[in-house]
Amino acid sequence: MKRGRQKGFKHSKETKQKMSLIRLGKKHTHKTSNDGGWKLSKKTKEKIGLANKGRKFSEEVRKKMSEAHKGKKLTEETKDKIRKKLKGIKRSE
Repeated sequence: MKRGRQKGFKHSKETKQKMSLIRLGKKHTHKTSNDGGWKLSKKTKEKIGLANKGRKFSEEVRKKMSEAHKGKKLTEETKDKIRKKLKGIKRSE
């Protein structure tokens, strides 16, 4: 087997047995949701939120994000949710 290439590689029965024994009794670290994505724990979400707090995007990135969202139509339900979420929040001038 060439280094870094595993396409078509098959583990031996002994190796599969060893890997199985190693995993016995261990819980999966991530749970998957129905759509195939990861379900993050509350603690993980908080860590991500703290890491992104105060993050500033460059002018170029902001323009790209703006262009990506132009032309998208929001449903009235979505607009109402946004209104409720933003109501009462003080914005800087």
